[in-house]
Amino acid sequence: MKKVQQGLQRGFTLIELMIVVAIIGILAAFAIPAYQDYMVGAQVGEGPSLVSSAKTAYGNFISEHGRLPSPSGSSANASLGMSQPTSIQGQYVSQVMANSDGTITVTYGNEANASIAGNTLVFHVAVDAWPPTTNVAWVCGDSGAPNGTQTNVAAVGRTSTVQDRYLPSSCY
Repeated sequence: MKKVQQGLQRGFTLIELMIVVAIIGILAAFAIPAYQDYMVGAQVGEGPSLVSSAKTAYGNFISEHGRLPSPSGSSANASLGMSQPTSIQGQYVSQVMANSDGTITVTYGNEANASIAGNTLVFHVAVDAWPPTTNVAWVCGDSGAPNGTQTNVAAVGRTSTVQDRYLPSSCY
């Protein structure tokens, strides 16, 4: 700041103000995209919480029958005693569908961000042997099976379409 005559107001020069505005602009250029990715990731996180009842139903079915459900259609929801796929919804999830091939598919829609709307997050059942017995684990997204288990990911060919950067940490 420049020294001015006594009795007059002192303030910032135009160049000092422009430097401050430029710094704020640079910080905003990095912060806004990171925040948007964080918000989309939070929306994706709704899917795994809605899948918990389907995982439990699948585990109960496998324990009771020693096999995967085999319904007449593509959805195993009715065989597992669950609601229809479109009735299991959230603010960002449009449906949760249990499939007879050992997968649960979460489809994003409703109020979801455009970058994930229509995309899917697939959970694969991981068991100690095929056909499945009683030990059941779940694999989120396209990550590998836990030690000592195997999935039918290759046979099913059903993969997630949600970008990796939006997946919750449990999917790595």
